[in-house]
Amino acid sequence: MVGSSDPTRRRFIAGIGAVAALPGCGLATDVDAPDGADSGLSLGGDADESTDVGLGGGTEASVGEAEPAAAIEATRLEPSAPWSVGGLVDLGAFACGLQVGDVRPESALCSLRTPETAVELWLAVAVAPTAASDASDPAEVPEAVWARQRVFVHSMPEDGILQFELLELVPDTAYSIVSFSADGRRRGPVCRFRTAIAATGRRVVRFGAVACLRENQPWPSLSHAATERLDFFALLGDTIYADYGPRVGFTEKWRQSLATAGLREVTASTSVVATWDDHEVENNWSWDDAGMEQKAAAAREAFRQAIPQRRGPDGDSIWRQLSWGETLELFVLDCRGERRDGDYISSRQMGWLKDRLSQSTARFKIILNSVPITDFSVFGLLGSMQVGDRWQGYPLQRSDILAHIEDNEIEGVLWLSGDLHIGLLAHVGAANEVGSSAWEVLVGPGGSPVRFKRSMVGGIFDANVERFPLFVDQHNFTLFEADPDAGTVTIGFVGDDGEIIAEQVLSL
Repeated sequence: MVGSSDPTRRRFIAGIGAVAALPGCGLATDVDAPDGADSGLSLGGDADESTDVGLGGGTEASVGEAEPAAAIEATRLEPSAPWSVGGLVDLGAFACGLQVGDVRPESALCSLRTPETAVELWLAVAVAPTAASDASDPAEVPEAVWARQRVFVHSMPEDGILQFELLELVPDTAYSIVSFSADGRRRGPVCRFRTAIAATGRRVVRFGAVACLRENQPWPSLSHAATERLDFFALLGDTIYADYGPRVGFTEKWRQSLATAGLREVTASTSVVATWDDHEVENNWSWDDAGMEQKAAAAREAFRQAIPQRRGPDGDSIWRQLSWGETLELFVLDCRGERRDGDYISSRQMGWLKDRLSQSTARFKIILNSVPITDFSVFGLLGSMQVGDRWQGYPLQRSDILAHIEDNEIEGVLWLSGDLHIGLLAHVGAANEVGSSAWEVLVGPGGSPVRFKRSMVGGIFDANVERFPLFVDQHNFTLFEADPDAGTVTIGFVGDDGEIIAEQVLSL
């Protein structure tokens, strides 16, 4: 069923979770381990310890200046204001801020780029007095505050890109991290993130998503997304256009994009989950193109340096799974890098997706692809445009995965994608066809030119409104609220002015 409400500036409200103890924290600099594997060296111990530990390559980290953990506990509530720290914000030295990616209940991957030779990394956790857990009246619970817990000092690698993993964190807890120059006088923007829900945890999860950022800088809708204190934000491909404008190399193109206000602000507001599409390399690229093995490898490395991400179960894949307790699981697909021998995705990725969907006990299964799985053939010539660039051009694999979901009665599946430069809510298949009961949301575009304006194609969508109940022809990011108890996902397309353009509630 689909419900609707009037487009307003209404903001979705997250649920309140349980109280957890404030932990110690660790640091690892190896973020390339496969999903589920040991990720490297940990700086463990109590929060008031000072430790000097070699991190490999001749670099060192020191830990100290922690605030006592006594009489404070982490809480689902967050302070009403961001963490306020001293120092001069230096957007020359820290133009890209700091990115956090692929969080788990007790860890988070981080990426920092700066020309500084050494940095201090300050970490804070949202806490409240112990008395808050004893309060019988919720109104008596004191305001949560940011408590600084540890400081890490680290030499920067020669390429100016430092990647590390924070360990021993508390599940479902707000943290903030900021990078300072070695003298402690200059800093980058404060980056806030939230750890994932523990395996048995359950609450409303709020997240955002966008795709296609070619133009429209500084991407105003992303600046509005940054005010939402989301659990995570998904980038569904074409985040950079490496093949558009001056050819400056993949690493530099990512630096330029991360330094643009909208993307810098949203990555400073929450953790990121990302996949890629063709423009991260070259428009509609193929493995048959000359020199593509080397080019795609360089593009993939730059992508992983820009947005920290866990390697998939085969040790090197972009496709992977991330869990948010009993509420939802994310299945991040690679719908670009495995198109070989007539397959849209590899047989390994397909087998993994089927198995993990069947095994998942989460209320919602959110599948992140870069290109849609919806059948657009109802639109005639319009629906057949570039059909080979999406699932529809690979009918055997498309039918295979959709039939697997239907035949096994897997509930709570929602497909998310980008690429078409329109915002859309759609039934994946036509009535009485495979996928007719499944839903897909096309997010964005955040910056690329809108491909189909309502004045051109609105009549087609209006004639098929039951299959395509929402059609958005403006730049936007998409806001989601997944409520496991109600079994609903609320979807809102938010424009460059911060207003909700359209929204609906899906019962899955």
